[in-house]
Order: sequence, then C-alpha cells, then structure tokens
Amino acid sequence: MPTIVDVYRQHGIPHEVTARGWVNCRCPYCGGDGQKMGFGPSSPHFFCWKCGSHPGRETLSRLLGVAEDAAASIWHSLGQRGPDPVLRDRSAQQRVRTSSYHRPSGVVPLTASHSAYLERRGFDPDRVRHEWGVCSTGPVSRVGSVDYRNRLFIPISWDGREVSFQTRDTTGKSDAKYKSCPEERELAHHKHVLYGSEEAWRGGIGVAVEGVTDVWRLGSIAFAVFGIQYRPEQVLEAARHFDRVAVAFDGERQAQVQARKLAAQLAGMGVRTTVLRLGEGVDPGGMSDDDAAHLAAEVRRWGG
Repeated sequence: MPTIVDVYRQHGIPHEVTARGWVNCRCPYCGGDGQKMGFGPSSPHFFCWKCGSHPGRETLSRLLGVAEDAAASIWHSLGQRGPDPVLRDRSAQQRVRTSSYHRPSGVVPLTASHSAYLERRGFDPDRVRHEWGVCSTGPVSRVGSVDYRNRLFIPISWDGREVSFQTRDTTGKSDAKYKSCPEERELAHHKHVLYGSEEAWRGGIGVAVEGVTDVWRLGSIAFAVFGIQYRPEQVLEAARHFDRVAVAFDGERQAQVQARKLAAQLAGMGVRTTVLRLGEGVDPGGMSDDDAAHLAAEVRRWGG
C-alpha cells in the first residue's frame, strides 16, 4: 500500500516528515509560504495549522492538480474507504474565514469591583491586567443580541492577534458563569486554539489545564482548552507546540476521565505525557501561588 510520501514524491510535491510522523506540505487552500498542511500519522487526515481540517479527496485534487475522481482513487489507495475524516464542519470553517470579529461594546479598564473579585480569588489584579490583557465590561455591553454587561473581559489571542474572547461573571448570580464570543464573530473558534502565552511555548514542556484562571495561576508553562470537553483541533495544536505535556484537570471524576483521554491521544501522536492527580475539589486556579510554583517546578523536572 502506498503512503502519502510516495504520492508526494510521484507528483513532485515538496514536503517534510516531522519527528512525530506528520507529513507537511504547502496548504492549497490558504497558500502562503511554509509547509503548514499536515497529513496525520495516527488518524489520517489533512490539517492546516492556519485554516484547519480539509477533506481528503478534495485536498488531494488541489494538491496534485488532478481531477476529483483520480484523487478519490489515490485516497482509496492510501487505505481510506469511508467518509473523509474532516475534523470540523465545513460551514464553520467558512464562518471563521468570513467573520468580522470585534470586542463587545462597553469594554473598559479593570474596575474596582472586578479587581476586588480577583483579589478574593488570590490573584494580583495588576498582574492579570498586564500579563493577560483582562478588562471589564460596563453596564451596557453587547455583541449582537448577546449581553456581556458587568463581567471580566478576557481576550483570546492566537498567532499574534486577538481572535476571540471569553467573559466571566463575578457576581455569582448569572446562569452562565462564562460567555464566549458568538461563533460566527470569531476569527478562530476558541475551541480550535489554546489559551496561554503562545510565544513562551518554546521549551517543549506544557501543562494542559481546563480554564483561563488555571493558566493565570500556573503561568507561561500552562495552556487551557476551555473546559474538559476539548476538541481534536486542540489536541493537534498541543502536539504541534509541545514535546511533553502534563495534564492537570480538576480532581472530579469526569475531569480525570477526560484528562486520561487527552494524555492518551497526545501520546499516540508522539508526545510524552503524564496525568497529574490534584485531589477531589482541587483545581490549579484555586491553588496558592506557592503551590502553583511548586507544581510548575515539578513538571519542569519531570520534563527534563
């Protein structure tokens, strides 16, 4: 049975094989310089690090410059008989490309009441504001029909630009603790990226956590997947950025089930993993700064 490398060689497609088995080439959808289109080693599919997943037959047709029936034959020769394993809905991809992102109205500097909330949670408001760009929303704050009044505003950046946001209720009275940017307004779906200091992810060691406050506590070593129900795109991004990942989800049973699942999927992509058991009711965001610093230091020693 031929491999994707055999196909690329036969058709003269420049490519590279990474240490983890990804076969990368130029993306035929978003173009540009660099080999951003990867063909996955464990669950064969095409994934561009910039514009997302794409169906096998259509992608081969574009890459190789052949008709779709010929591309289908090649796809079958690679052992792919069923439906194309596209990791996200095509209409969602189109919305990402054409969306018009903007912050809610009424975003203001961090207010006294929101600073007090952060202090009660054991965070330094000035540090959170400076390092993570956290602001507040005023008494009137909307995007379309969605109301974001009187919340923490948490920008989400990816590839050097703000692509989405989350907001956090601080009153305890809202039915929705977190409200995110409407999907059709995001430049990139927040569940397709990771939250954290992307520019600091150079050492190859990361701690996977659930939420933004966990990242604030642990610092640049951490990245969040916005809850325990992570997405395949986030697994791919974690595998792209890190050689070693410690998963530190909350201590509750379902969170630990998801932590083990994430660790296994990353391990299947060549990432060295471990699951940290923090204890029932414990989460990184609720740790003291000293305990969080100790945890980060232990992970670095494990990764070394």
